Amino acid sequence: MQNATLALLVAAFIGCAAPATAQDSYPSRPIQIIMPAPPGGYYDRVARILGTRLSQQMGVPVVIENKEGANGAIGAALASRAAPDGYTVVIGAIGPFGIAPALDEKLQYDPVKDFAPIALLTTMPTTLLVSAGSPYKSVREFVDATKARSQPTLYASFGLGTSSHLTMERLRVATQARLSNVPYRGSPPAILAVVSGEVEATFSNVQDALPHVRGGKIRALAVAGNTRIAALPDTPSFAEVGLPQIDSSNWLGLLAPAKTPPAIVQRLNTEVNKALADPEVRRQMAPAGELLILGGTPAAFQKHMANEMARWKEVVKAGNIKKE
Repeated sequence: MQNATLALLVAAFIGCAAPATAQDSYPSRPIQIIMPAPPGGYYDRVARILGTRLSQQMGVPVVIENKEGANGAIGAALASRAAPDGYTVVIGAIGPFGIAPALDEKLQYDPVKDFAPIALLTTMPTTLLVSAGSPYKSVREFVDATKARSQPTLYASFGLGTSSHLTMERLRVATQARLSNVPYRGSPPAILAVVSGEVEATFSNVQDALPHVRGGKIRALAVAGNTRIAALPDTPSFAEVGLPQIDSSNWLGLLAPAKTPPAIVQRLNTEVNKALADPEVRRQMAPAGELLILGGTPAAFQKHMANEMARWKEVVKAGNIKKE
């Protein structure tokens, strides 16, 4: 009888302790980071640097899985359906988590209800670019030239509904510039279209534009936002040229599927902030000062996403932009 009672007590103890033990042992297997963009470029580079450092800190492999398509919506939808156990997380970017909700009412995921924010990682402003051989030395010269022509001036974007498209639309609405969008498949071909003269301008993130600016192939007219950045110290901000509403940054954050245990979300937040504070990680992510490395709380990231969704909803409405 005594042995039977003891066995029951041991079984009860194990049953009560099992959930805590499973949670305390996290992580015990590889973590997958879904990257809703193709390999290469700013988004993928940040994810891989972060993944390498998280793997070192947490003692398990951290694998980057590129799931590009539909301006990031395919990867985001896939992540929303993943098990909420901390072993699948997603890089949230301006496209699928800021712009897509304003542009597409039929998304296969809800950026608010289907995800648990972990931390905002980085922001990188976009910059207005023209060919180095163009006559434009300022935003005003570029805008005035578009108004003087009988046909709209062609500009390159990374596709309908991307930040490059909507930022140029914001400039068009704010200045009444006469512009027409020519979509390309990503930042590199859009920049090359400006270099070759296929189009006259584009908005691109600073990291992708910087080699071409330094190589003398393109000219940066202004940086979106209120302040200059270290990577382009001689380029004014849009606020400086009288257009503070042209404020657009490509941002990245880390999210888990909704219902991921709060303790795991907090563990990931702690590890991410630790990684982003490391001097070597910061040097790798922003060797030329081309982006801001942030971190912070899940609540701060959630507020940032809410502000971005409201901002781009306003741009889509003002420009009467429709999803094709």
